[in-house]
Amino acid sequence: MKNLVKKSFAFGLGLAITSKEQIETMVDDLVKKGEVAPEESKRVIDQMLERGEDERERLMHMIKEQVQQNLRELDTASRDEVEEIKSRLSLLEKKVDKIEYQRNKDDSEE
Repeated sequence: MKNLVKKSFAFGLGLAITSKEQIETMVDDLVKKGEVAPEESKRVIDQMLERGEDERERLMHMIKEQVQQNLRELDTASRDEVEEIKSRLSLLEKKVDKIEYQRNKDDSEE
């Protein structure tokens, strides 16, 4: 059973990275060998392309989830948190500038 799952995953992954031209060539070869009827070739190609797209989307979803999990485990700041920190930093810089300006003004009056 594990072997079947591995083969199915490998087949799905293969479809996910296979181009339309490669699939068409493969199906044409199957037609020549008599394993697929000529009138069925378009349907088979369409099914394989659809399955490949489904597998590609599933694979991208899995990768995205794994990356997000890894980032959570690394305890990195989110984009929103970084933006909030930038805003706070900007506000602090303005306050420091204001304090320095006032201090320089006071020093020059002495």
